[in-house]
Amino acid sequence: MGKLKKNADGTFSIVHTANEVSAAEAANVKTADARQAQAEADAAAAQQRYEDRIARVAESLPADGDQTSDHAS
Repeated sequence: MGKLKKNADGTFSIVHTANEVSAAEAANVKTADARQAQAEADAAAAQQRYEDRIARVAESLPADGDQTSDHAS
């Protein structure tokens, strides 16, 4: 994993090889792809929950033309 290099100010830096950089970039792409897929799955699940709630509310409403009322006239 890289080589340790001493800087002029006495601190140290790690110098990475091109292969290490490429591997890290590939891992970053895979991570980004996985996060995107998870975000899409979360959005689809949220949409389904929303649609389920709407369906439950719709089922609780009286049908068109139903004049049933709890209020006495």
